[in-house]
Formats: sequence, C-alpha cells, structure tokens
Amino acid sequence: MNSLPCPNPTCSNVFAVADLQKAGGVTCPRCGQHFNFRRPSAAPERIKKSSVPVAKPAAPISAPPKSAAPHAPAPKIVPAKVIPKAVPVKPVAAPFVTPAPIAAVPGVVGSPASSAGAQPPVSQPRAARQTSVKGPSIVKVRGMQGARSRHPLLKFIVVALVIGIFGGAGYVAFRTWGPLLQFDSSPGAGSSGPGYVYHIRNLRGADERALTIALDKEAWTFDKDQKNRMKANAVFKRTDLVADAWVAVAVQDFGFRKPREGELLNGAIDRLRNLFEDSLQINAKLEPTTISGLPAWRCTFKGTLNVVWWGECYLVAHHGFGYWVFIAAPTTEGVQHQFAEFEEQRAITFTTDRLGWTEQPPELETFASADSAFSVKTPEKIWRANDPKTEDENGVLYLSGHFQSMQAQPVELAIAKNATLVGISLEKKTDLREAFKDMVAYLEKKKKEESKDYQFAPFKDAGIEGELADVGTLPGCVGELRLLRGKDTMRYVLIAVFNEGQRTYGLRFECSWDNQEIWRKEFRDLLKTARPAK
Repeated sequence: MNSLPCPNPTCSNVFAVADLQKAGGVTCPRCGQHFNFRRPSAAPERIKKSSVPVAKPAAPISAPPKSAAPHAPAPKIVPAKVIPKAVPVKPVAAPFVTPAPIAAVPGVVGSPASSAGAQPPVSQPRAARQTSVKGPSIVKVRGMQGARSRHPLLKFIVVALVIGIFGGAGYVAFRTWGPLLQFDSSPGAGSSGPGYVYHIRNLRGADERALTIALDKEAWTFDKDQKNRMKANAVFKRTDLVADAWVAVAVQDFGFRKPREGELLNGAIDRLRNLFEDSLQINAKLEPTTISGLPAWRCTFKGTLNVVWWGECYLVAHHGFGYWVFIAAPTTEGVQHQFAEFEEQRAITFTTDRLGWTEQPPELETFASADSAFSVKTPEKIWRANDPKTEDENGVLYLSGHFQSMQAQPVELAIAKNATLVGISLEKKTDLREAFKDMVAYLEKKKKEESKDYQFAPFKDAGIEGELADVGTLPGCVGELRLLRGKDTMRYVLIAVFNEGQRTYGLRFECSWDNQEIWRKEFRDLLKTARPAK
C-alpha cells in the first residue's frame, strides 16, 4: 500500500506513505487537522502519558497482498488507552465469594496496594455490605477496645439491688443506734456542754429532738437490756468506783396539749413494774419539785433487781413532751447525791425545737345521763360509755376509764389499772349530808351482795360523812372512802351526791387501791365538769 486515507472519516484526502514515514506529524491539506505519529522506539514511553488526545477510530485497512515484496514496516498509529469507568455493582442478597486471605496489617483497613495493572477494587453499597456478609471476613481493627456489655438493664438492676440492700441496712442501724450516734457539740437550753442528743418519733411520724444527756463516758455505760425492759430512750449505769447508780430517761410526744399528772404517773408505774415486777414498792403521792430548771413532780420507789435499789422518779411536762427521769442507787443518800451531781453538771436537759410552743386545751367528750338530767365532760379516749343497767338497776350513767398500757405488759396489770364511774338515781333528799350517808349505805349493800366481807372505811381521818362541796355547777357533798375486804384495803372510792329536779343523784368513782394516785386527780377533774343537761 503506497497511500493512506486521512484519519478524519469525513475527509477524502489520501496521504502518501512515504510522506508519513518522513514526518512525525502531518496536516491534512483538505480538512486542516493535524495528526502526530509515534515512532516505534518511543511508543511505549509515550503511551504512559495521559496528555495525548484520543483519536477517533480510522477506517479499516485492508491487508497487503501476499505477493507484495517485503518492505519496511509502516508506523503504527496507537490511540491513547481509554481507562474504563468503574461500574457500580448492584446490591445482591446472596453472599459474595471472599477473595483469598491477604495478610492484614494492624491498624490498616483492607489489603496492601495492588500490583501494577491490577483492577482496582469495586466499592459496594452500604446495604450490600450489611446484608451480604455471612461467615468469616476481614476484620476492621480500630484499636484495642474492651468488650462491651450487651445487657445494660441487667447491670442497672444489680447495682440498684446492692444500693437497696446497703441502704436498708444503714437505715435499720440508724433507727436502732441513732440516739447514741448523734453527738451534739452545741449545748442546748440549760446545758453546759456537749452530750448525746436524742430524737423521738412524734405524733406526725417524724423524728424530732427532745433530750440531751451529757455524761462522763469513762464513768457511765449504756445498758441496752434495761432500756428495753423499761421502754426507755436511754439507760446508763455507773461503772467507776466512786458510786453505784443508774439513770433512765423516757420521752413521749403529746402534741399540743400538756400531759396530765395521771398520765405521767401511769407511765412511771408501768415502766417500774416492767423492771422490778412483784418486788416494786412505790409511793405514788406526787410532790412538786424542779429538775434542770423546769417544774416537775417527784415520787419515790424501791425494788429488787439482784440488789435492792432505792430511787426517785421525776415527771416533767415541757413543750408537749412528757418526760420520765429515774435515778436509783443502793441507798437513798446515794440517790440524792447522784441527783445533786446531775443538777450541778446540767447532765440532763430537755432540749426541743418547739420554740414558741403554746399549749392547746385537750379535746373533750360529753356523756349525758340516761334520763338527760346531767352531763359530764372527759378527755378523749380515756372514758367509754356502757349500759348503766348492767351495773345497777337504778343506774343512769356507766363509764369505764382506761389508760393506754405499755407493750408486752401482762393483761392482769392492764385491767387492774381500769376505773369506773357509775351514776345512780335515788329518791330526793333535801339535806345533802343525809343524802350522802344514804348513798354510802346503798352502795355498801350492793358490794355485800358480791361478798359479805366487803365494807367501807374512811379514807384517812375524814370519816364517812363527806364534805359539802360543789359538784360542777351544782351544790353537793363529796367524800373519799376505802373499800375493805376483811382487813385488806382493796379499792379507792370517791362518792359525790347532788340534787337535780325531783331526784338525788350519786356518782361513784372506783379504782384499785394501788392506782389511786393515777386516778384520784382524774376523778376530781371530771367532777368539775358536771352540769344540768337541760
């Protein structure tokens, strides 16, 4: 072939082969396009350059005839190599075949660089990578990380249980030993130094400060057993060689009212009976006194607990709290010496947070006679109404009095503390003294029906006549008696008579002789409330 057509398919010009071999490039005289040709020796190097423009494919060239003489090879026109574009692979649900394992380099994603001429890896869409891989594959190493828990809820439950167990144990320990663990470095009202601050559960169910005890820790030790027996807040025993003694303090909240003498004395007797049981001897007559600068009542007691103990009990009403302070020693002189030492050191102080506390009158209940002739008022929850005819055929009023007993107290002791009030209606007698004698004779006859050994005797030296005194707003006659069974004094009896309308009425108050001091003032206070019902 001696000629070659112009590479431009739209051009009809024909180049001579000899002209093409002499020049590295040629310009077509017809279409004006310039064509560069590679030399055979420089072709490999020029192919590597990407700046060569891509020529459009030329028309096919027919092969030279076999009979033609050999001649120098014609220069080859090699178009620039076109790099095919990567075609994205559509995601498929089936797993793809994993290539042969390649040594992984720590910290590097994938494999080493491919050799020259290798096809670059085709990236897969996210959905394909997430759904197609099953089984072993190349692991992406992101550093040394610990295994993460797959059960955060289980871990939370375990932590909550541990906190609950320790929190519950701490609360129980605080409630049990809290009073001994609360040490106040700031002295309370009337206190001269630091001490144990005791909090009690008030009527609202909250803990409230009520007492401070400042004792020498080297000389006094806490006695838990006696504390439980006396239902006290604190009991300390002296352990040094100076003296042998013990002190106990109990506190109860009465809210906005002041506890009555009978309530305080009842609490003292209950606690001493729990401690000394049948060996208790108590002089329940209350004497006014002071302790830590506050007014108080005092009574004395004696009991056997391994040894004979003499003691004094101080009853205090302060800011709605009732306090019982027991001090005991082997001798009465030891008791007085210990009390004087406490007063000098201000060892027991009644510290509260109720600044500005004002006493409120107690809630009262009204009980009227069955014939609506008169009525009386009593504090709530002390007296209960009963059918008067079950006590006496002439009865018009029947009340039973109860003081709340301590826990674990024998039933017979709780019943023995009860009291009764019976109102009786008889024919009217104008002379109140004569009416009193007739009422005493009537009641004694009723008692003899129970036992012929019963009889009334004077309370002290007052006799059985009674004294003229008001019964509430009504004129009357009042007297105190003892009910004997043989020679033994069994009951304390208070009798009052008054006239209302066309009848004479008598009120008989009665309680056990041992509890007379508890009820005596209660009976007198109730008498003051008597009123005509109409």
